[in-house]
Amino acid sequence: MRKKIVGILVCTLLIATALPAIGLTNLEEIEAIDNSSLSKISRQIKTNEKPLIVGNRGSLFMQLPVLKGSWNAFLSDKDYNFRHYDDFWNVTSPICDVHWWGFSIIWNGTHWVDCDGAVDMIFDITFYLDDGAGKPGDEACSYSDISPTVIPTGIYYKMGVTGYQELYYFEVDLDPCCQLSDGWLSVWKTYNPSDCLFAWMVCPDGNWNMWARNLTSGEWIWANWDLSFILTDGEPDIPDLECEGEIRRTEVPAGSTIVGNFTVRNNGNVDSILHWKIDETTIPTWGSNWTITPSASLLTTDMGWLTVDVEFESPPIKNKKFTGKIKVINAADSTDFCEIDIYIKNPKIRTISNLWYQWLFGRFPILKHLFGL
Repeated sequence: MRKKIVGILVCTLLIATALPAIGLTNLEEIEAIDNSSLSKISRQIKTNEKPLIVGNRGSLFMQLPVLKGSWNAFLSDKDYNFRHYDDFWNVTSPICDVHWWGFSIIWNGTHWVDCDGAVDMIFDITFYLDDGAGKPGDEACSYSDISPTVIPTGIYYKMGVTGYQELYYFEVDLDPCCQLSDGWLSVWKTYNPSDCLFAWMVCPDGNWNMWARNLTSGEWIWANWDLSFILTDGEPDIPDLECEGEIRRTEVPAGSTIVGNFTVRNNGNVDSILHWKIDETTIPTWGSNWTITPSASLLTTDMGWLTVDVEFESPPIKNKKFTGKIKVINAADSTDFCEIDIYIKNPKIRTISNLWYQWLFGRFPILKHLFGL
């Protein structure tokens, strides 16, 4: 059986000394990148074994990573002499945890490639006051030589011709907490024994207001992007997975394509984040070419119901029923799951004999009742 758990998208990765506007690129134009150009990239969600967020603590400010559409990533790294900053606002409690997402990459002389060193990255995390002109000002809170919790998300983004790079999730507890309601955050990688560089993943929602600083020249550069991070207060906010729907078809021609859907939502605490995914091991083996879109995503409670589309080919066997379930799970809590029932009935072979019976019973319905059919 060939399973296609898909989500192929067109994206861009910016790693350059300037910050030009980014647009969608053509999937047919994949090429390598150099140190001053944009790459033409696609992204595909593969099997996802790890949660995108751990702990689900109380969110004070949330900008989730891009999972569809155009995307970008910016180097915020001491070894690259660039540092990036994004703003936040209306934070009502002390900030006790920071969560963020990004890539671990290295330049191999011709293009950027995946670098197996994310777990050894050391960061400086700094909060800044606003300078009154919409730019980072004086330091408010600073945390140096931070070794965050690092977890691979299982979501891969294809960069140029170099294969898939995995998105990593980073999380750190702050001691002491930072009391700042409005300001700027900078996550800056300061050391890695493998010389891997950190590229900070963007967020598709925000106020499109980000700053970068070229530490070689001292130049400040503005860009209309937002970076992915969450500020939390350290208190639990638990998500709750709910599903609705089933896929039920009768009189389905053997070997035909079946199309259906079901819905999922996060019915947990208001500030919780649910990372749900399909348990591939539960996909019925009696079908073929199963396609489930999306196969994983993040849901907040205010997003409501999300439709998940399912397509597959029914078995090439006539006069038989097929049943099964697709299991949907909370990636951070395997005990929180739901199952979608699937029922398929392929019709009987229509020979001359049973066609005659169908005509007879259609003409005289009382006969069907008398025969108990």
